[in-house]
Amino acid sequence: MNVHGRSRYEILFKRVQVI
Repeated sequence: MNVHGRSRYEILFKRVQVI
């Protein structure tokens, strides 16, 4: 698992919350 991969998922989740 990469630290960047986790960050990418966090950004995706945050984007979904904005919608």
